[in-house]
Order: sequence, then C-alpha cells, then structure tokens
Amino acid sequence: KHIFVNVDLPDLAIGLILLALSLLILCTCLILIVKLLNSMLKGQVALVIKKVLNTDFPFPFGWVTGYIAIVVGAGMTFIVQSSSVFTSAITPLVGIGVISLERAYPLTLGSNIGTTTTAILAAMASPGETLANALQVC
Repeated sequence: KHIFVNVDLPDLAIGLILLALSLLILCTCLILIVKLLNSMLKGQVALVIKKVLNTDFPFPFGWVTGYIAIVVGAGMTFIVQSSSVFTSAITPLVGIGVISLERAYPLTLGSNIGTTTTAILAAMASPGETLANALQVC
C-alpha cells in the first residue's frame, strides 16, 4: 500500500513525480535552514564566528591556515562520524556569509579525510585473518 495505489501511471512517471517532490522538499528545507541560521547568527555572534573561522595566521605562518582547517574538518567529521552531516552544516553557513568559500573548501577536504579515517578504524576491528581484505575494501 502506497500513495500511488489507485493511480494508473507507469513506474517511470511515478518515480519522476517522487523525484521532483523530494527535490522540492529538499530545497525548501535548505532555504528554511538558511533563513533560520541567518536570524540566529546576527550581530555579535556572527562577527565572532566570522573572525574565528576566517582569520589567517600572521605573515610567516599564513600558509598553515588551510592545513589547520583540513585538520579541523577531519576532526569534526571524526567526532560526528559523518561527512554529510558536517558538510550539510557548513553549507548554510557559507550561504549566509559566516564562513568564507576559501575556508569552506579545506574544511570539506578535511571532512572527506575524516570519513576515510572512520572507515579505516572500522575495518581494523575485523579479525586478523580478514584484516587485509577489510582494509582493502576501505
């Protein structure tokens, strides 16, 4: 029993209708999240977050900033164990201008590294005779 039980449409048409509906719901939710974050992150809070996340290190160590952002992205993804969650949290913050695009890129790269680290740790929990195969799958 589903929503299209009594409808005389082919499976392809039903699939396309559900795809369009799901994309509409996804875009609506993303817009609402951006509006909610925009209303929450006004004033001093937004200034503090912008200053902390978008600040580069002083002159001789300016090149380290991107690498530290990669490590922070990997660490946060390692904590939440999902790069999708971390990236989904970064996207609206970039949309409202709290995080710069130049800072979001290394955070996303770190997020992907953190995901692979979680997979490797999960593979290392396998027994000794299947460890090589489990690591190869990662």
